Formats: sequence, structure tokens, C-alpha cells
Amino acid sequence: MMYAEQFAITFEGREADPYFQFHFRFLAALEQARTWVLTDHLLSVIQNRGSLKHLVEGMEQTEAKEFLSDVLEYDERYYSIVVASLIPFLNEFD
Repeated sequence: MMYAEQFAITFEGREADPYFQFHFRFLAALEQARTWVLTDHLLSVIQNRGSLKHLVEGMEQTEAKEFLSDVLEYDERYYSIVVASLIPFLNEFD
């Protein structure tokens, strides 16, 4: 869980914040789906709902799949807002 763990370290002390909880869980679920060798690949999937949907469809039934399936049901605008705040954090990996 490289990204989720780094996120938790970077934002230590904010664990009660709902955005922290969502982002940590989102990253952890994505890391359970597959290993992300390149941050660019992870960013690509996060920024393209079609790619995320394809990834989720190929997952075995787990809590991570359920969570990501729920995320895919978010309104497009809300999804964009929530996910947009993750992009600067992930860009720091490059």
C-alpha cells in the first residue's frame, strides 16, 4: 500500500477528516485492485471514469470492489471535485 501509506504519513493527524478517510480508503482500494508501478497509470485511471469502471469490472468481489463501485455511482461533478484534490498529492511521486 505505497500510496495509501504515504498519504496517511503525509496527512497524519487528519484521520478524523471525512476527506482524509475517503482518500485513504480510495487509494487503499485501488492498491488492492492491482500494483501500480507508475504513478501516471494510477492517475490515468483516477482521472478517467471509464478506465476506473473497466478496472472495477475485472476485480474479484471484495470490499475494495464494493467501495470503488459505490464511488463510480457518484455524480460526475462530485467525483471530479473529490478526486481532484488527490492529484497534487500523487503528482509528487514523479
